[in-house]
Amino acid sequence: MKSLGGGYVYDDKHHERETMHNTKAAARAAERTEQTMVEIADAMRRQLDLAESTRLDAQRSEKFTRMMGWISLGVSVASLGAAVAAVVVTVS
Repeated sequence: MKSLGGGYVYDDKHHERETMHNTKAAARAAERTEQTMVEIADAMRRQLDLAESTRLDAQRSEKFTRMMGWISLGVSVASLGAAVAAVVVTVS
């Protein structure tokens, strides 16, 4: 122990123990931070995979919708043609 004057006493052993305790606590905190960062990175990778999957699903859906639109137009034109043919046959 050392006297710092003014009634204050400095205990070398206490200071060493406190420093060791703080160093261990900082190391544990760093390990927890590292683990949290790994978990965040994994979650971000999963989110990016999900976004890519959603984008591909949207592309497929758009292609299907476009195809169904053209098919519907074709059926409509065929129906109109059949109706016109029916009118022509009825009038003749």
